[in-house]
Amino acid sequence: MERSVIAIVQPSCPVDHPDRGLQRQLALEPALQQLGQCAAEFGWTEDEIAQALLELAGARLKGQLPSGA
Repeated sequence: MERSVIAIVQPSCPVDHPDRGLQRQLALEPALQQLGQCAAEFGWTEDEIAQALLELAGARLKGQLPSGA
């Protein structure tokens, strides 16, 4: 399987800045779209992709996934 490079813009404001959340979403959204498109090309449905991302994010927030996963 071929790996593609996903570009993510680094933050330009401090962690406690009120725009940090929006900036985070804008930085990660293109990568998320690319990941979803790649998964769909391999046969996963949009619902399956969304559910997997929710499950992975939830597990990450609960500390059940290593930070490198």
